Amino acid sequence: MNTCTFEGRLPRDAELKNIGENNVSNFTIASDIGFGEKKKTLWIECAIWGRRGEALNENLKKGQQVLVAGEFSTREYVDKEGKNKT
Repeated sequence: MNTCTFEGRLPRDAELKNIGENNVSNFTIASDIGFGEKKKTLWIECAIWGRRGEALNENLKKGQQVLVAGEFSTREYVDKEGKNKT
């Protein structure tokens, strides 16, 4: 089973988009890892599809602390400079 749990703060409000016949709420979680000078921020892109996304979108506001559990997946894309990213 591919399940992950992340905790952090929302750096901006969630965005609700319509894709075909489905709605999706997209949001980012900023989660700090490490301590002191080695502390880093992990940026996690999240999506909630369908009615759950619609219902939760109104409550996902900038600065709010959230705990998210779900399936983890990655995707590859090419940025504006032509570099491959994950």
